[in-house]
Amino acid sequence: MNDTDANIEFQSVPTDWVLKEFGQVASLKSGGGAPQGNEYFKDGKYPFVRVQHFDGTEKYIARWDLITEKAVKDYRLKLFKKDTILFPKSGASIMLEKRAKLPIDAYVVGHLCCVEPENVENDFLFYLLKYVKFAHTIDGSTLPYLNLNHLAKRMLPVPPLPEQHNIAYVLTTIQTAIEQQARMIKLTRELKSVLMKKLFTEGLRGEKQKETEIGLVPESWKIIELKNLLREPLRNGHSAKPSLNGKGIRTLTLTAVTKRDFSVKNTKLTTADPDRVSNFWLRNGDILIERANTPEYVGLAALYKGLDNFSIFPDLMIRVRVDEERTTPNFIAEYLITPVCRMYFQKSMHSTAGNFPKIDQPTVEKTLIPLPKLEEQTEIAQTLETLDKKIGLIDSQLNKLVELFRTLLHQLMTGQVRVKDLEI
Repeated sequence: MNDTDANIEFQSVPTDWVLKEFGQVASLKSGGGAPQGNEYFKDGKYPFVRVQHFDGTEKYIARWDLITEKAVKDYRLKLFKKDTILFPKSGASIMLEKRAKLPIDAYVVGHLCCVEPENVENDFLFYLLKYVKFAHTIDGSTLPYLNLNHLAKRMLPVPPLPEQHNIAYVLTTIQTAIEQQARMIKLTRELKSVLMKKLFTEGLRGEKQKETEIGLVPESWKIIELKNLLREPLRNGHSAKPSLNGKGIRTLTLTAVTKRDFSVKNTKLTTADPDRVSNFWLRNGDILIERANTPEYVGLAALYKGLDNFSIFPDLMIRVRVDEERTTPNFIAEYLITPVCRMYFQKSMHSTAGNFPKIDQPTVEKTLIPLPKLEEQTEIAQTLETLDKKIGLIDSQLNKLVELFRTLLHQLMTGQVRVKDLEI
């Protein structure tokens, strides 16, 4: 979309709405320079917001640096009021189309545009800017930037003030629910992390602990290399070119393990030869480990829970099948994502120029596993699985709210759904 297209995109709005230039409903200003050096931050007390303080989900900025009065004076920074709307105006972050508001009066970095509404409801303009995209109007060949003078001429729809208020109310209600669900997921994951540490170091029986190569574990637990718990050798997966005709062998993507989501959306069809991949089909209870990825994801593991022969797995994964007379897949999969195990894989990875960092099968085989009796393994795995189910339920509700917000944002900002008579 070019500038001309941008100025006609709202031509079909309701007849009682008015089209106005962005600069007629708000003041667009740049933030200031970013202070450099410890002298500007030591014992600082004035909030200073940077691009990295956006998280992309919250309505209000939740983090900021603290700068000194000297920084304010030396850099001639301007204080922006609470509820000023921010979005990136230079750099690659423009493409993310993030929007947020100041929760307090604060100073702001120059990479951000500061929008101060005038004669328009603040929250309405905030949500309108979440709907309107600016990335297609980028200038600059080296460092992308948004020309604020051009943006000020962007045509925006302005409903009557009562309807602005109602639109903002509806969207704020959903936005608040989204943020609450996201916080619940975060808190539940933190709870699981704390519980995992406790269970894998103290167990369920309250027995004495002993010091081992992987830290404290209950006295009765054994430390065993993973290779001694396998029912069959480890296997790397198989990768083939994507299928272009809608037919082929369904193959997992790395996202399936990264997100622990083995649904169809995290697979792709490939041209793999069925005869060559007969031993690569997944079975319920298989453990998959990412043997190559970006550093933070190398060694990440997940338990496959699904239909047998639903999919094969790619070459960038290692499949683990354990002897279920000695251990449970659930227990092993949970231990493989503990900080101790993650650190082991991080230290063991190697890389070559132009390739992802990797771990190999011998590294996985040598993974030390703290092993209680089978009954206690099952109890620990079930305890952690209960939290996973709760996270999954909340995440499902979150996804529905996000989709509802996206749909209503479009319908409300184009006048397809009217809330002018809403009683609040």
